[in-house]
Amino acid sequence: MNEKALSYIGLARRAGKLASGSWQTEEAVKKKTACLVLVASDASDPTRKKFEQMCSFYAVKCIRFSDRETLGRILGRGETVLAAFLDPGLAEAFLRAADL
Repeated sequence: MNEKALSYIGLARRAGKLASGSWQTEEAVKKKTACLVLVASDASDPTRKKFEQMCSFYAVKCIRFSDRETLGRILGRGETVLAAFLDPGLAEAFLRAADL
């Protein structure tokens, strides 16, 4: 993942347009405020499946992203498995920069 794409995650966090962690991400998806969900590639199978199915049901794009350590570092936290962009412009910019 290139640095420009990673910077959009940090930008979204600083702007208050990023939910992180299981509870916040699930709430954002169910309230239909999530635009894009990032699931760490090393998330447990039950967690990954739960969020992929939930995102499919609520029509939210869900992608596997790096690993929990990298995602947590970008967010300035410990290991983090889930995050959701709450702003469509930032989500689109991230996807373009990440070439996804």
